[in-house]
Amino acid sequence: MARFGRNRPPVVQALPCPTARGKPGAPVIPATPINWRCSWLILLKTIGWKPMSQLPKSAAKGPSRLNCLLLPLKDRNMLLPNVTVAEIVPFSHLLTTNSTVDWVLGRVDWRGVTVPVLCYEMLNKQGAPAPNPDARFAIINGVGAHPQMPFFALLIQGIPRIVHVHEKDLQSVEAMNMGPFDAQAVSVDNETAMIPDLDNVESTLLSHT
Repeated sequence: MARFGRNRPPVVQALPCPTARGKPGAPVIPATPINWRCSWLILLKTIGWKPMSQLPKSAAKGPSRLNCLLLPLKDRNMLLPNVTVAEIVPFSHLLTTNSTVDWVLGRVDWRGVTVPVLCYEMLNKQGAPAPNPDARFAIINGVGAHPQMPFFALLIQGIPRIVHVHEKDLQSVEAMNMGPFDAQAVSVDNETAMIPDLDNVESTLLSHT
């Protein structure tokens, strides 16, 4: 199991040559890099970084580099900062849930905490992934500090890959098939990836669990 998360250094040796590389990314309309600053701010938002208007001037600039993970989904990659992901765990038996929506797959027992598991593709109005022996769960740190749901889990399709993202290396691209929970399509390290709207994901999950 690879541990990440706040105050947990990434266990790099637990992430060998990733299965994520080589998988097709989301279909992309070729475009010149646009609005990298916007993409960077969207990415910073996933770790709780506040807009400049809410920060003292000394802290308003924010970090210029983030250690991130490319999480493989069915036909694209999801880009998240390393600290957003608490741990990658093997696919395991799911506990039942009272949720009535099909994208809530169940619950998993993680370190003594019962964590709801969701399928991002189904939540995002896309087709469900096929059964995959490489599937895993990514345990995500909650972004809204909700005591009733400090973590949730995403079904992913393989081993994530660590990428070191510099501010000006993150390029926005125009992508087709953007779902309602996709905040921005980007190109990073020669890969196309989606930055999710984690606030929206978390609040929607809270209302259905």
